[in-house]
Amino acid sequence: MITVNAMGDICPIPVVKTKKALGELNGFGQIEVLVDNETAVRNVTKMAESSGAVVSSEKLEEGKYR
Repeated sequence: MITVNAMGDICPIPVVKTKKALGELNGFGQIEVLVDNETAVRNVTKMAESSGAVVSSEKLEEGKYR
């Protein structure tokens, strides 16, 4: 699994980082993307789904980051 830490990054940086990670997987594996704003969640989700990836998301309580 690849973890993309895009906490504090403004768009389009989370999307760019996620696209790079998708390329590294070559279609196999999982990516965990950490973002801290709803705009990034929407943009990363849209990009991943358009790439054919299966997307699930989880909102963590404030201050409860992995």
